[in-house]
Amino acid sequence: MTERFAWNHDMPFEEVRAILTKMRVTDKDFLDEEFVPGTSSWEISAAGSLCAALGGMLLGIEIQLDIQQGEIRSFALGGMVGPLLAAPSCLIESLGRLGFLYLGGIGFCLGAAVQRFLPSQDMLPDGACISGAAAGVLCASIPIYLGEVSHPDHRGAMVAAFQLAIAFGLILTSCVNVWFDPSESSSDVMLLVLAGLLTAGVSFLPNSYRWLVSRRQFKEALSLARRTCSSRQDVRLEIAMCQREFRRQTATGKANWVELLSGVNLKALAIGVVLQLLQQLCGFVYFLLHGSQLINEVFQSSGGFSFTPWFVAANLLGTIPAMLLVDRVGRKKMLLFSALAMMTCCFILAAAGSCATVNLASAVDASECGEGTKAVIAGAILMHTFAFAFGWGPITWIYCAEIFPLKYRSKASGLVTCAHW
Repeated sequence: MTERFAWNHDMPFEEVRAILTKMRVTDKDFLDEEFVPGTSSWEISAAGSLCAALGGMLLGIEIQLDIQQGEIRSFALGGMVGPLLAAPSCLIESLGRLGFLYLGGIGFCLGAAVQRFLPSQDMLPDGACISGAAAGVLCASIPIYLGEVSHPDHRGAMVAAFQLAIAFGLILTSCVNVWFDPSESSSDVMLLVLAGLLTAGVSFLPNSYRWLVSRRQFKEALSLARRTCSSRQDVRLEIAMCQREFRRQTATGKANWVELLSGVNLKALAIGVVLQLLQQLCGFVYFLLHGSQLINEVFQSSGGFSFTPWFVAANLLGTIPAMLLVDRVGRKKMLLFSALAMMTCCFILAAAGSCATVNLASAVDASECGEGTKAVIAGAILMHTFAFAFGWGPITWIYCAEIFPLKYRSKASGLVTCAHW
């Protein structure tokens, strides 16, 4: 005789059953007081990982390509406009998470096609701007999608995979430019291929059960939750909690700007915006854009170009332990450790740089500072990059995917991603 399952959750089972009944769930297995575990299907994790890989690699390759072409400003301008598409309620309701992923893939296809087949100086900014808008859409959509389809115990690692894919795209483009003639770079071809794969692959991606609940597609939500939740989670409880929370949030009507920009929602929005701004201002972007020039000045050579693969490799290597530790150590601790490490590297860089940087006005030769000082500068830049990738790189996206209520998540994500650019 099997032991009877004991319901020991904060939400009484009678309340769960009542919510499921109102959702028109008639399956006896879901209404009986017996444990209904999830199967934690690997297909869901694989689909989310593929989404992160393709979208992140697109961003990484495009960023490197636009830096080489001198069109990073046009790319950033498009990146500010793209996330705002996630703000209007009509687009959110009609497109959904997968719709925005599809839109981002189409945008990258168009932008890459312009850069590949119309490479004139007049058209390159337009292509970069289109790709930037697509990148903004993906940045506003992929972290949220990954956070909603992933298992709660591994949500941080899944969202961090997006940053890992960006880092991989950066190093892939850098290696291609080292191994091949930069004038014949195939980065735009890689963009076209990856954008096409992302656009085609969206059709095979599952929606998140939280979004399905918000769209009142309860049968599909239960089925997906059973494949997403672990064997320790009760599927009915997850769906009932999502439905209760969504009903509570929508009791005052649809999401509007007044509610988003007031109270607790405004505090969460401010946290997201500040995190995105600090991520851009902590030094990584400067080294990404001007690191080669800095190394050229320090070493008095043209070795800056060969330094770029080392820089992006440090970014990639730092993201790997972040993925492994984020769900164990916690978001806040990793942000603090990352910030302290970057600050230490900046102090070391400032002290060494005051000696080694070439001062053209006084005609000081960098070689007078010695090879040791130059190595310290290069090492400090690499350690700063590793520290960024360990914390502020991926953790910012994780926070922004988790801190907003479902009702306002798309609008808020669009605004904080706009601040990122």
